[in-house]
Amino acid sequence: MVQFCGDVRKKVLLQLFLLLCHSFPVIRKAAASQVYEMVLTYSDMVDADVLEEVMAVLSDTAWDEKLPVVRERRNRLCDLLGVPRPQLVPKVIPVTAQHCGDNVVLMLSTS
Repeated sequence: MVQFCGDVRKKVLLQLFLLLCHSFPVIRKAAASQVYEMVLTYSDMVDADVLEEVMAVLSDTAWDEKLPVVRERRNRLCDLLGVPRPQLVPKVIPVTAQHCGDNVVLMLSTS
C-alpha cells in the first residue's frame, strides 16, 4: 500500500511507525527492517536530500533500546518523511466510588 501516494501512503507509514515503538522489541526490530526494505524498494517515496539520513536512522538505531530512546529516533523519521508524530494517549483507569459511612472508598475497575 505504500506504493500509493498521498493520504494512503501517510496512513500506512503512520501505522508502521507506531510499530517502531511497540512494547515488544522483536516487533520494533521487525518493523524497522520492513520499513528499511520498503524505502529501498520505493526509494522515490523519500526526498533524495533526506534519503541517506532515513536509511542511517533505520539501520543504526538499536530498536531493542528503551522506549524513550526509540521514540526519539522514530520521531526523527516522522519529521524526515513528513508524517505526523504519533501522540501518546494516557491510559484511563475507570474508578468507582462507594460511600462507606463517612468515608469514600475508591475501587479500580478491572473490566
